[in-house]
Amino acid sequence: MNRYEWKSLSFALGSLVVGMGLGSANPTFADANTDLSKARMAIAQNDYRTASLLLKQVFLDSLDGSKEDEQALKLSDEIYTKTNGRAIPVDYELPPELQGLKIRFIRRFQRPDDQPGGPSGGHRISIAIEAPYDLRSRIGDLALFKEPNGKMLIDSSDARQWGGDVESERSYIGNDFSDHQDMDGLYRLGIDIYKPTHRHFSAWFIVTRAKAWGDPVISSPGNIPRVTPPDEAPRKPKDVLFRFNNFVSYSYLPFESRNLMAYLNLHYGGGDNPNISPYWKANVPNPNITQLVPGRDDWPTTLDSGEYRFAVDFQELRPFGPLQLSREAETIVRFFVK
Repeated sequence: MNRYEWKSLSFALGSLVVGMGLGSANPTFADANTDLSKARMAIAQNDYRTASLLLKQVFLDSLDGSKEDEQALKLSDEIYTKTNGRAIPVDYELPPELQGLKIRFIRRFQRPDDQPGGPSGGHRISIAIEAPYDLRSRIGDLALFKEPNGKMLIDSSDARQWGGDVESERSYIGNDFSDHQDMDGLYRLGIDIYKPTHRHFSAWFIVTRAKAWGDPVISSPGNIPRVTPPDEAPRKPKDVLFRFNNFVSYSYLPFESRNLMAYLNLHYGGGDNPNISPYWKANVPNPNITQLVPGRDDWPTTLDSGEYRFAVDFQELRPFGPLQLSREAETIVRFFVK
């Protein structure tokens, strides 16, 4: 089955809800409203699996960004609130070889693109899928679609989508979008698995508050815009102290867990396309800390001379079925070491 057949399959799977008597064979906005009413009743009765299937049907039957979509998103969050953030039940399970998949929605603030005395650096939006293992070796094809229009967002046949800023090209696949991309709503994921056996897997999930509004602030080291040549850039000592705020996005809700990832990249070779060497990366044990001290928390004691990028990535997590959804705000700065 190729990735374009997955799109048809996604709509066919959506119609399973109709076959269960939970939707209409000829969907209309009125039917979507009926499904919303049924979903509210199911939530009131703590029948969250039925509610999630009904909400999926609302998204399939409605225009993207419609009032029906907005109400369905609010009801999804109501389920999380009532269950204190437990996974919303679904009608599928992850096969053993795909356990641990994380769907990442990353909003990066690129401070190196600052203009001196002018506008701050822009934002880069990424939607990505990451696994704690060599995902690339286990699959034949992978595609992520946004419903109801079936737009393909991630396509494993595009080699450029494998690998991130510090993520492995074996375990991470993602794509970049404008800051205006509406990331809330219904998604469908299709994967052809060929190890250990060849079969197709399809999943769906609903994302609310996908975008992390607000940016982490890095106070040390100070950012050096890329327009500043290396020979004019001030340089930090090798035991530079890293300070930043304890960031929580405006989208965060109390039932979500938090994680902090920090990393250093060393740039060398100069020019517009320098060589980039991952220098250090780790999940910080305490997401509430506001500084990284040389020699602590596995942070390097001293740094080599050169040009670096330092980033903090604050992740706000909640489960949907067997998948982990991660809303992320990342700030990146450029600095130099003597």
